[in-house]
Amino acid sequence: METQDWTCITIPDRSVDTVTLVATWNYLSDAQRELVLRAAHRMLARYGRLVVTCLTPLGTAVLRLWDGLAPWGARPAAVLAVVERAGFRAVYHRPFQGGFNHLYVFGKVEVTG
Repeated sequence: METQDWTCITIPDRSVDTVTLVATWNYLSDAQRELVLRAAHRMLARYGRLVVTCLTPLGTAVLRLWDGLAPWGARPAAVLAVVERAGFRAVYHRPFQGGFNHLYVFGKVEVTG
């Protein structure tokens, strides 16, 4: 994947209610995830939500058997930790597709000070 400059997104600060990363997380490097999460936090309104879906390691193994190509799976605890460090809190988390995928919904944590 080509590295993107997520800071150049022209969506105004605090102007959207939801940012979605559906079937995206597994294709991003750690550095890209950090940049995407920073951009999402900036764009989200006060009570905005971040929606993420991603494959688990089991989902990755099944996809590789099927077509030989699949991104790397992510353990739920690792996804939660990375996103929460970026200024979000988990408000909903459920596996789907037999546990091969997970759905996460995060709320934006406002930093006051």
